[in-house]
Amino acid sequence: MSVEFEPVKLGPRHRRFDPVILGALLVVVAVGAAVLKPWDRGTGSGSGAGPGVVESGPSGSRAEPTVTLAPVLPRIQAVTAALASVDNVRAALRRHDAWGIRAIVAEPSPSAAPVTDQRFAEIWDELPSGPGEAPTVDVEPNDRTVVAVGLTFPAAHTPLDVRIWLIHSSGLEWIDAKALDASPVGGAFLYRITNPDGSVRNWRAGRYRVDVLVDGAIRRFGFTLPNRFEIVPTDPALPPLPADPVDPAISDVSGLPIGPFVTARGASIPLAGMPGPALSEAEAWLDVDPGTRRAPRSWVATTFQPAATGLGVMLPPGSVVRASSIRRLAPEPLTGEPQLAVDVFDPGHPNWLVLYRAPGGGPWSAGTYGLSIAWTDSAGAHDLTWHFELRPGPLLETPPILAAARAFARYAGGSGVVVGTAEPLEGGPRSVAIRLLHPQPAGAAGFPARDLVRCDGIRVDGLAGVVGIALPVDASPSKVTARVLYEFSRSEEQAILTASGDVPGLMLVAPASDSALTSTVYRLRIGDDPRLPGTTVCLWTTPAA
Repeated sequence: MSVEFEPVKLGPRHRRFDPVILGALLVVVAVGAAVLKPWDRGTGSGSGAGPGVVESGPSGSRAEPTVTLAPVLPRIQAVTAALASVDNVRAALRRHDAWGIRAIVAEPSPSAAPVTDQRFAEIWDELPSGPGEAPTVDVEPNDRTVVAVGLTFPAAHTPLDVRIWLIHSSGLEWIDAKALDASPVGGAFLYRITNPDGSVRNWRAGRYRVDVLVDGAIRRFGFTLPNRFEIVPTDPALPPLPADPVDPAISDVSGLPIGPFVTARGASIPLAGMPGPALSEAEAWLDVDPGTRRAPRSWVATTFQPAATGLGVMLPPGSVVRASSIRRLAPEPLTGEPQLAVDVFDPGHPNWLVLYRAPGGGPWSAGTYGLSIAWTDSAGAHDLTWHFELRPGPLLETPPILAAARAFARYAGGSGVVVGTAEPLEGGPRSVAIRLLHPQPAGAAGFPARDLVRCDGIRVDGLAGVVGIALPVDASPSKVTARVLYEFSRSEEQAILTASGDVPGLMLVAPASDSALTSTVYRLRIGDDPRLPGTTVCLWTTPAA
């Protein structure tokens, strides 16, 4: 699906000034500047009443903020995004059970105020629904610094992941946006922009596209951010390209194992990724290996190599390539024709190296690619595709719900509750064995979970925050309810987030309130009949070593 953005229309507040009046105003300002020093600019807004103040409402219907007199405050100049942790912005966040764009802005503070006293506010715009092109909203920060941008959604349509792109006249730039934390109800869908060195920066003005992996497909939205003059740049500056790119044709490919690789700065870097059928954009993003009941295989080779000038595959020795092609799945198709960096294939003669350079030379831009090869070797004829995901920044942990989908998909099509912690990258939380639990009859024996509450023989250490419901692949999504269990048979219904339709035969469930961020015990029940047995899952937070 392609998305076209119309030129941004500025609202009625953006007026052109008469030159005579403007000149007179400049004289008055100059005289005032000569009398009053220092001449810090004052900023007043009705949203400056406190950290919990929210400006919300459907796009186009939000009332103009009330302007009040305030002490003279300096314009925010520091990179205040560094202060926008989940704990610091939590008071400004509001629940919205609808699709929308939320922006967290930094309120101006007196120059003498401690840095830790920085206040934040939320601006929320509901995304319009209905047929047509991707809906777009205009975020109006009112001269405040935008430190984080996020997505809100209905609880029954929880996304697995989000990608954000900055729109340039020459194409889309994948923004290296990192979530504030891993909690689906905390900061998992609220993003700051990071630099290559790991530091954060404020959001820049421009037009953005948001891709959302949800319900087995990709939904697209858009939003705009104006600069301090309330103008949305139509073509923001592109980031600098890596210096002195090395043509892949002269890169060292000796010693490469069979499989996918990239070339960067004259070296060849092997990647991990299984070949298979050509995937769609959504399938490559999801990257699941369902129904195997074993550790999942990955069909997408993921890497961060901004200087990568070549994408290639090393085939088994003696291979004869019949045909090959490369295409870009995300964010949009390639505008030029990639060229082979090696000699054109000579039918009937061995050639076990397929290597492409980017259209026009230079580095390959961040995105998702599929390299398809038809070849013959000693095992017969083959026609497979390798997929590459070139990331915009250093690799961190996979978003929690997407990680759970990939890890739990092994039990898709079964019956029961899937628990455990998805295998993390190095440095992540301790991994817990992933297993399938079957509902136990009421009163089944278990071990004490907390006080007099008992589990059905399972305790999940290292709070995962997400559990799975395995169902037959052809079954309709069932109602899932969750209750927090207390001693003496007391319980309380727990609101939940659900993601279904992404992996056939698997539904993902996560707590939908901050109270679930602590260790507790849950009874999950599948179906509408309260007489059916449920599965009690104990989620524990492992103490830090």
